[in-house]
Amino acid sequence: METKDSYSAPTAAATTYRLNGITYLPHYQRPVYVAPGHIEKKSREYTTHELLLAGAVVVREFLWTGGPLRGALDIGKGR
Repeated sequence: METKDSYSAPTAAATTYRLNGITYLPHYQRPVYVAPGHIEKKSREYTTHELLLAGAVVVREFLWTGGPLRGALDIGKGR
């Protein structure tokens, strides 16, 4: 039986962007980036180009790979 102390969620390196202290994460299904707490139809989505033009810095982060996030972390997509 796994315990809280012995279990580690699977993670993978992903490209994220940091702008004004906010880390923008890859969307689960679309090739865009969103702020933490993203709510469909209420939160702004950003393309890589928009974030870079605004002065965002590329940061490699280790993100949880569970569920639908697996497709978003495919680093070969050029995001």
